[in-house]
Amino acid sequence: MEQAFQGFQKGQGAVIGSALKSLNRSRTPRPRPADTASPPSSAPAATATRTARPSATGSCTSPNRGTRSPPNHTLPALGAILRNNWNTEQFDKEFLGQFLETYYLDTDKLQLRKARKQGDRYLTLRIRCYSPAKRVFPTDDAYALSAKTEDQKFRLPIPEDAAHRILDGDIDALAPLLPPELLARFLELTDASPVTTATKVMCRRYAVEDDQDRLTLDTNVRTAAGKRMDLNVLEFKSVKPKLMPMSLANLMLSPIKLSKFLWATEV
Repeated sequence: MEQAFQGFQKGQGAVIGSALKSLNRSRTPRPRPADTASPPSSAPAATATRTARPSATGSCTSPNRGTRSPPNHTLPALGAILRNNWNTEQFDKEFLGQFLETYYLDTDKLQLRKARKQGDRYLTLRIRCYSPAKRVFPTDDAYALSAKTEDQKFRLPIPEDAAHRILDGDIDALAPLLPPELLARFLELTDASPVTTATKVMCRRYAVEDDQDRLTLDTNVRTAAGKRMDLNVLEFKSVKPKLMPMSLANLMLSPIKLSKFLWATEV
């Protein structure tokens, strides 16, 4: 992974100048552009678009087709349905659940949160640490950088040292990793200000998948500051537009609309 990451870093260094030019153009009044450009061809396969499959750390960047809030009393039945109808992911074959730590990045002025709350033109940046269900050593953890806009998702596995540099506010470590259009959006919304951890969200995640679909169940969702979510969160993602699978219909789960970033940073 280190070699692929270093090759990606080198290739991305050449695109920062074009991203800065894009930022300057964006400050000139003109029709709003569509943020649909694909990541550069030099990016590794882990760079995700809307049709990407689950990647090495078990994270899928296919579109979210539905979010539900299963009450605690439905969890045993839900777990049985998930195990009986889909495959457990290779990183948690026994369905014990992975421990996730998600660091949402923002400026001191929370400029990215403000844009996310407005909703029409935003960028959510996060670094996630994946701990295996049977974690023995800290070196078993894996890290990934992800970015999300109103119509695009991007994801890249990164080494632990790169993750810590970004979390420490090193914009020079972050900028080369973003595709040009996302880097331009970042510079536009933050005025090129450094970003650090705005909040850390933790949960226990259970995941199943097949060649098209992926379902994740997040339980015990909480922040490092002690805030706890009363809900469990079930997300259904698929490469094709479709409804929540019928196998879950008998549970009559309530649909919800949720941003963990907004929830965690709400005072």
